[in-house]
Amino acid sequence: MCWKFIPPILPSKIPLLLRLCILTIISLFIWAILSSLVIVVHAYVVIPFLGVIGMAVSSLLSYVLMVLMGLIFSFHLPAPSTSPRKPVPWYMILSRGVLAALAIVAAILMGQIHPIVAGITSIFPAIFLTSMVSLWISQGEAVPLAAIGPLALGSGSVSLYCLVAMVAIPYFSIVSGVCFSWLVSIVFHTVPCYFYIKWRSSVAAKKAERETMVVTPLEKQLSPEGEQEGNEEVELMKSEKQV
Repeated sequence: MCWKFIPPILPSKIPLLLRLCILTIISLFIWAILSSLVIVVHAYVVIPFLGVIGMAVSSLLSYVLMVLMGLIFSFHLPAPSTSPRKPVPWYMILSRGVLAALAIVAAILMGQIHPIVAGITSIFPAIFLTSMVSLWISQGEAVPLAAIGPLALGSGSVSLYCLVAMVAIPYFSIVSGVCFSWLVSIVFHTVPCYFYIKWRSSVAAKKAERETMVVTPLEKQLSPEGEQEGNEEVELMKSEKQV
């Protein structure tokens, strides 16, 4: 949400890297507040009064909300660019996995302090944040802002995996439950999202192609060469009438 709505509000005079720092700080601040609120509500309201069923229902609603946001943000995608993309630095790609691993390790360590602190740490948006930062630095501002919808939609795969694993791991063994949950998240979320993004990208490409076909003849008419050709056609029509 922050990466979608805050950039248009920021003054355009702010340098690119400074805009990135401001967005990162604001997004992490809002994430800390909302994640803390969600964990506290689950720990002191949902679980004591509604039990595991209430936690499962609230988690399912959160997943549905995430998917709806991803579908909405991905509905109007920009047309695919024909210009070559700058490669993302290798250390940025490595940092995604390292930060995700650190978030898991920190969640395990924080679990010895308090379960709420462990819950907040475990949902740190490491991969999303490093993806946005690396794209912003390597490609500029437009590319990561256009990738918000697909990133949000793809993140739902993790939520669906957790929802299924919550039931599958106790029912099966750890290995079987993990494999089953992963398979369900891929088949019922990742694959449909892939075809949805592919469909919206093709729609955007066709729309851009139609606009190009409309603009090109108009530019040709307004150009000096187009005006000369038009005058020649008028003269030709006059000569045919005289004959």
